[in-house]
Amino acid sequence: MKRINLIKYTSLFASLITILTAIAVIYLERTNFISQIRNLIFSENKTVVDTTAIHDTTAIAIPDSITSKLNVIKNFYPSGYIGDASLEKYVQINNYYNIKPYSEPSCVQVVYNRGSMGWAGIYWQTNANNWGDNPGIDLSNKGYNKISFWVKGEKGGEVVEFKAGGITGKKYKDSFSVSTGRIVLSNKWQKYIIPIKNKNLSNVIGAFCWISTSIQNPAGLTFYLDDVFYEY
Repeated sequence: MKRINLIKYTSLFASLITILTAIAVIYLERTNFISQIRNLIFSENKTVVDTTAIHDTTAIAIPDSITSKLNVIKNFYPSGYIGDASLEKYVQINNYYNIKPYSEPSCVQVVYNRGSMGWAGIYWQTNANNWGDNPGIDLSNKGYNKISFWVKGEKGGEVVEFKAGGITGKKYKDSFSVSTGRIVLSNKWQKYIIPIKNKNLSNVIGAFCWISTSIQNPAGLTFYLDDVFYEY
């Protein structure tokens, strides 16, 4: 008889444990506790991507990664049209030209046809069309000491100047200005370096720029740019 009662009580105790466990699970699910633990366990190796600013074209450009290089073509806007470039019929830019780029999958193609002003250029800016109405980006703590880029002309012999900084006309100003001076392009890819060691990079608005004149290029010119980097 005692044995039967023991079995009975054991069965009741097991049923009670089952009921209490079910109640606890329901409670924890409702409080989202289990979901949080599950996410913590299975998200250990996941990469979280913040997409909140992907479509914000007015945001200041941010380096594509915290590395030794800042890609100008990817992180800045080719919106600073100057001289004849202010009219599309004189200057065309193709940011995705994919015929024999220096680095796959594409490079930048620039075509300049002589206009009434006799010169043209394009700045890559921190904000689209930012001529100093808005601040630039602070690169002073990145340790960059040079701007490197690859360039070639369509035929060879094209004369172009490349520079960075130098936007000074409004409230906010570039904190530096550097230039290659005029260089004669080859029809094969060549690398150029602009030293920026010890330059003040605390406010970069015009990250990169090309300028050319119709005097040096009376028949117009076509050239190609690739791998424009601020780097160590």
